[in-house]
Amino acid sequence: MLEYTRWGGGGPCVPQGPKRAHFPPGASRGGAEALPYAEDVKLTVRQQLLDLVLEFPSLDIRAARYTYNDGHEMNLLKISGTVPMFYRGQKYNLPVAVWLPEYFPRSAPICYLNPTSDMMIKPNHRNVNPSGLVVNEPYLQQWSFPSSNLLELAHTL
Repeated sequence: MLEYTRWGGGGPCVPQGPKRAHFPPGASRGGAEALPYAEDVKLTVRQQLLDLVLEFPSLDIRAARYTYNDGHEMNLLKISGTVPMFYRGQKYNLPVAVWLPEYFPRSAPICYLNPTSDMMIKPNHRNVNPSGLVVNEPYLQQWSFPSSNLLELAHTL
């Protein structure tokens, strides 16, 4: 069984030895900086994040402001870093940002490809729009709580 500090432990989510991790500040706070996740899924969210960083330790998890298309902002968990992808036998490390929306894990994460200055998104890409938003990704489209999870998503990107 994994051990971890309380959600309000402070700092980014990084493994602390083989069995511990800290979670972002505000994860259990109230007020304007509070994270919106329902009490009944916080342990699920925590476990999915732990599973993800244990497999991909270069990922960084922190609370940040997300702006929805309608202009409203919300403090959400943001996972950023690189995940490996294989294409035609070549390994590529894709820079990604994955946001956990208010109703996660009952609703799918919001995923972006964040190309570096020497990368570009292929015009008319079928899975990534010009702003980097991952669209038409089957795993995201078929997201179903409780069977879908962040680790499997990372492997499908």
